[in-house]
Amino acid sequence: MLRFEAEQLVRAGADVLQIDEPVLHNVEVEKVLRFVDAAVDNVKIPVELHPQVASFKDYEQLLKLENVHVIGVEAAKFPDLLDKLTRAAFECHGKKVALGVVDTDRQEVESLETVKKRIERGIDVFGADMWLNPDCGLRLQKRELAFQKLKVRVDAAASVKRELNLS
Repeated sequence: MLRFEAEQLVRAGADVLQIDEPVLHNVEVEKVLRFVDAAVDNVKIPVELHPQVASFKDYEQLLKLENVHVIGVEAAKFPDLLDKLTRAAFECHGKKVALGVVDTDRQEVESLETVKKRIERGIDVFGADMWLNPDCGLRLQKRELAFQKLKVRVDAAASVKRELNLS
């Protein structure tokens, strides 16, 4: 089913495919990851895997996925992950990072400075060539709050880009 959906999204013009929160707890993780890899084999657009960090923290297994190009890191809710993960590990496996910089559990919008600090910390660990995402669960917020959280992420990214002269 996932393979069919991936093919349909590519045909419809999707630029990227995100697999959100595959079941990675209470099951054989290797089996799930083999299924994910097989499901997106030959997909011609970048594939991101967004793990639910609360139940899965072994990124070494995720980095071995052959057909996934980008791995999500929920750094807003779990900033200690940035002390455990390295740019070298991601690069060694040819993976990019999708850094979560907005806490989607909070009912208020973080300040521009808070989100900028998360982005800067991510750059310190992974370099500037990464994607910036909200952490998982934004769909549970009211539309206006979700929009404001996404807006602060965009504004913070633009500010960091200007300040660091990134193009």
